[in-house]
Amino acid sequence: KTGKAPEPTPTSDQPTGQDLHDASLNDYAKLHLKSWRSLEKLWDGHLNRFKSVKAVNLSRQQVKAWYHRVGERNGKYIANRLLSLLSTIFNRAASADIYRGANPTLGIPKFREKPRERYLKGHELEILRKCLDDEPCMGFQGFVTLSLLTGARFSNIVAMKWCDLDLDDNN
Repeated sequence: KTGKAPEPTPTSDQPTGQDLHDASLNDYAKLHLKSWRSLEKLWDGHLNRFKSVKAVNLSRQQVKAWYHRVGERNGKYIANRLLSLLSTIFNRAASADIYRGANPTLGIPKFREKPRERYLKGHELEILRKCLDDEPCMGFQGFVTLSLLTGARFSNIVAMKWCDLDLDDNN
């Protein structure tokens, strides 16, 4: 042992946060244009601070400190979504062989979230019913009505078949 500190790894050819972002979300954008736009808003609003940082230089402690600041300033829900997005960016970049380092988001526990439930109040339901009565598109009327009656998500309703509905039971 010579007592010298180890030489730092050269990072000039290492990808930056922006490189990882571009590589990981470009393919995603082609498949999911709508959600890609919302991911871009999250990147521009919160994650672009990492765009010029060399990915190998981003430590778990830095990400954890950033994550907790976002949680305090913007709320736990947005902080959890951002941590997931950053993790996805690193994972996709690793899958594409653009990044070979460790994912600095691993092992950071997410904030606890309380399930949110919201039901329409009587007067709100009445307003919605009147608006649906005035809606010229029968398909939209049916879709909203079916959504309210079943509580199903859009994709589940679109995939529904007649046999999925119990039209005989009046309960």
